[in-house]
Amino acid sequence: MAQVADIPEIDEGLSANAIIELCERRMEQFASRDADYETFARYYFGKQAGMGSPSQKIMNAQGRPLLRDSDSSGSGDGEYRSQRLAPIVDDYQALLGRMPASRVEPPDHEPAGIEAGQKMTKYLVSTHELSRMDRQQADMGWMLPCLGDSLYMLDVAKIDRAWRVVWNVVDPREAYPKFRSGYRRFEILDLILREYWDAYEAKARFGSHVVEDLDQGRVAVTIYVSQFERVVVVGGKRRAEVVQRTPWNLPFCPAVWVYNKVNGAMAQSDIAQSLVQQDALDFVTQVGLDGMVLSTYGLWVVKGSSSVGADGIVTGPGAPPVTVGPDGDVKSVAPVTDLSSMRYLKDTLEQEIFAATGSSEARQTGQLHSSIQTGRATHAAQGPQATRIELRQQELGAAFQIANAMTLEMQEKAPHLGNQTFEIYGRIRGKSFIEKFKPKDDINGWYRNSVQWEEMVGMNSQQKGAVASELKAAKVISNRRAMEIVGIDDPHGMQQEIEADLIHEAEMQAKVQGIMQGGQAPPGGGGPPGGAPTGGPGPTGGPPAPKQIARPPGLGADRMGAPQGPPTGVPRGVNREAITKALQLVAPKLKGTVALVGEIAAMGEGQHIEALISEYKDYGLVMGELKLLDPKASVKAMDEAKWPSEAVRVI
Repeated sequence: MAQVADIPEIDEGLSANAIIELCERRMEQFASRDADYETFARYYFGKQAGMGSPSQKIMNAQGRPLLRDSDSSGSGDGEYRSQRLAPIVDDYQALLGRMPASRVEPPDHEPAGIEAGQKMTKYLVSTHELSRMDRQQADMGWMLPCLGDSLYMLDVAKIDRAWRVVWNVVDPREAYPKFRSGYRRFEILDLILREYWDAYEAKARFGSHVVEDLDQGRVAVTIYVSQFERVVVVGGKRRAEVVQRTPWNLPFCPAVWVYNKVNGAMAQSDIAQSLVQQDALDFVTQVGLDGMVLSTYGLWVVKGSSSVGADGIVTGPGAPPVTVGPDGDVKSVAPVTDLSSMRYLKDTLEQEIFAATGSSEARQTGQLHSSIQTGRATHAAQGPQATRIELRQQELGAAFQIANAMTLEMQEKAPHLGNQTFEIYGRIRGKSFIEKFKPKDDINGWYRNSVQWEEMVGMNSQQKGAVASELKAAKVISNRRAMEIVGIDDPHGMQQEIEADLIHEAEMQAKVQGIMQGGQAPPGGGGPPGGAPTGGPGPTGGPPAPKQIARPPGLGADRMGAPQGPPTGVPRGVNREAITKALQLVAPKLKGTVALVGEIAAMGEGQHIEALISEYKDYGLVMGELKLLDPKASVKAMDEAKWPSEAVRVI
């Protein structure tokens, strides 16, 4: 069966009127979604109207609290709202609104491949910094739990005389996407953005000749984005004009839709299932306020009300006495008001809100219900929410990863972007960097990257470090995975720094050993005759006196009963057996093999060590051991298949 080519499913070069008509059709199609967005936003900001109940008014003319007529409806200044949903959205925003660590995977694990991955990682970090993603990601973190969706969109901007790809986090209330089908159903086919700008802003941006004939007030601005182009249209049906058209030929539409919950629908807000509970909680609270007013001021019964003055009955501290005529009477009746049931119902509704929103009581109240306040108990209480957050972060991380890959490919392939050279700058691993970057040469068709989130629920950094150390000691995970658990965003770079530290420490130890050996007399007492330097030839012209060689514990003179000085039969420095024993101490940690070349490989002994390793990651361990035997030892990383024929493998 012949394969069907991936033929583009959209038209190129749409006109202004075609874009406006397409936008209006999609706005009608997404009308119910937009209505849900507005409802969720009103509840978050406490602007829901008509959801209240008989409520306590602020005061009357005498400054006394009054009850609202039970037949009245609508919101007012005196209507109470508990706003239990807003902190839940803010909590999810704190968990999802943080920037993850992005890293471009190296094309291979050779030094050149690792360096290329590092440079592309720095490019992504620089792009995120240029796009102000720390602030924009916080905006994304609010849109997802409150509205239920959000959008990453890539654009092109000229920054420091260079065309760069930048990110935009777009409000989903302005976005109308069309998706592909099948396994690509999460990919955007094309996208329409509809915004309404102030006329002054539109004139300043597009020129007065564009908007002078449009309707006064708000001006409609429609942006159409596809894999072929980006088009900006100003105006509506009556007069629409294309003010900007940016052609590009990309294999994707440069936008990524982010779902809060992947369940086949948009507008899946975290507070969507709790609006009824919020209304009920407000109702119970308002009735409770009314009950408190009745319990405080009581119920007054007046007999012969015509005998009461025009001001009526005034109650409360400092109230004047009530004067009645001969036929009048005033009685205070204590109301029967039980607020305990209201408190129970209020607690029940709050628990239902926590359950429906997937939040934990510990994160909202800072304490546990009927539990000992311990760190383990708090950790366990957040467990269910941590599981849901991990899946949420996985979905958001997948969108972030796709946007990173699009950024690399767009910077390389979009017109006028790939052949330019510009500076990338930013901070990575706590260090600032600035480098030259040319997309065509430095990206070279490689877009694979990974995104990692720092865990915000369950474990703190100290606990994660302890867990990583235990797993590494048990040889369950690698060094790189342990670093990822701790939260290091670039394990490759950190491993290189660790190896550099090991080499530096080995060199310092070798220098200390050399200083100590230079001041020691040879075994047998006395210095060389005739004032000759230590280790120089004797008066008879014989071989130089052997030097003291520092060896690891168990291989040198520190063994009980072992003779002092160099091994017998090794007059020129070190032999192959000593090297093998030294490397056996670190053999379990080595990832590759080690061989000797030079005079030690040919004769079994020699003055200086020349070694080959098959895995460059073993450099620090091997060099550290060999430096103790020979401060001038040399180690070279080389694939084992390329080793010379005279090489002698020792590990």
